Amino acid sequence: MMVMILVGVIIVNSIINSVDPDTTWSEEANDTWADTQTYIWLGFSLVVIGIIIVAAVAILSMLRGGG
Repeated sequence: MMVMILVGVIIVNSIINSVDPDTTWSEEANDTWADTQTYIWLGFSLVVIGIIIVAAVAILSMLRGGG
C-alpha cells in the first residue's frame, strides 16, 4: 500500500510540475489550479493518516492479545 502511495505521489508531482500556469490563464483558472493542487495533497495526507491509524490499531490489538 505504501509503495502505491509513493508511486502515486511521484506521478502526481510530475504532472503538477509539467503544468506551468502563465499570463494567458485567467484568474479563475489559476485559482482552480491552485485549489486542485491543494485538494490532491490533502487527499494523499488523509490516506497516509488513515493507514497510520489502521496500523496503530492493529499493533495495539496484537499487544492486548486480541489479534
